[in-house]
Amino acid sequence: LGRPAAPELVSGPHFRVSVILACLALFLLLREVSSQACIVPFTILATTSTNALWSMPGELVLSLGPVPVCLFKRRIPYKDIASISEVRGRCHALSLVARRILRPWRPLGFAYGLTLGKELVDIELLPEAQASQGILMSQPLLISVDEAEEVVAHARFRQKHGPDATLPASMRAAVSRNAGVHGKAVKWVVLDVFELLLSWHARNATACDLFGFLLAPIRAMVESQRATQWADDGAHDRTV
Repeated sequence: LGRPAAPELVSGPHFRVSVILACLALFLLLREVSSQACIVPFTILATTSTNALWSMPGELVLSLGPVPVCLFKRRIPYKDIASISEVRGRCHALSLVARRILRPWRPLGFAYGLTLGKELVDIELLPEAQASQGILMSQPLLISVDEAEEVVAHARFRQKHGPDATLPASMRAAVSRNAGVHGKAVKWVVLDVFELLLSWHARNATACDLFGFLLAPIRAMVESQRATQWADDGAHDRTV
């Protein structure tokens, strides 16, 4: 088996203050009703307080986290995209997000676009792709990204020329710059466990069931310790 394709552009994971505030408000509301119901905002916080996008050679990969679950992990082949465009103007972006939020029965229409201060990309799928992806993908998707223009240009190029075509020089420069930004070992540490989960989300992992969700912190900790041990062993070998 060959190695999986590496992402050419990466956006995130982004820490989403809007989701955290909404979960806090929901927690305060439910606490007055039933203490057992407080698990709901905790679950929402654990699975939707970060978002990330990977631009692969053949598809876009969307995910929420820091504990990614199958419901919010979506793969969109470029051939399935009917239109992809940058949302220009802050007022237009805010009004568009607000209109999507007013349709809570279509959560994926706005779920990926709640990162404050980030640019937005609007994606609509072909009708046949909507049918194959399910009812939750039957509406345009708003996605928060670092550089909307680069994501749109990359997707359109791959859609037109395919996954094996060589990127033009301008896009290769963007890919190199993006790799440099996301390759730096600089993080804002809020909580040790949260940092571990965030790093797990950055590696494009997914929890597809209750056990995967509950064991995610342990798995992230084990993987982190393994990576540290490998780094220490490698440093020791170089000094011997």
